[in-house]
Amino acid sequence: MRLASSLAAFVLAIAVPAGAEPPTPAPGTIAPVSAAQAALGRHLAELGDLNAILGFAGHAEIERAATTTPGLTDAERARLRQVGERVVGAQRARILDVAGNVYARRFTAPQLRAMIAFLESPPGRAYVGALPQLLPQVAAAMEGVDLGRDVRAAFCRETGKLCETH
Repeated sequence: MRLASSLAAFVLAIAVPAGAEPPTPAPGTIAPVSAAQAALGRHLAELGDLNAILGFAGHAEIERAATTTPGLTDAERARLRQVGERVVGAQRARILDVAGNVYARRFTAPQLRAMIAFLESPPGRAYVGALPQLLPQVAAAMEGVDLGRDVRAAFCRETGKLCETH
């Protein structure tokens, strides 16, 4: 699974409470947020899980390319890493801007400040700081998990429909 789809699935999984539908604003009804609210949202994005995940996934993708691309010299591998860090950094900033805006629209200023306070606290820093070490363990534990397949199989057993035929 590619990085973007993995992150999108992860973000949707953690952003929407179980059983809830994400809010869908009517076209043209999204009011702009204040500069202060936008700054709180961006700060939360910088401190939170998403930024840690983007950093981990981006670095892993760069290393994968640098170590598995045949025919590159050591100098070219070093240059690939430099280019990769620049590109990932720019994309990361763009994604954090979008996430910050989403957070600013979704949460109140007091909620944003409380989340920021937690993430800036020692337990919050420990949590986010541990993510790069925890994510590979979580990914390994999820190896082979296919929730869609499992849901279809359970539905098939109950109804005889959505059964795979191969």
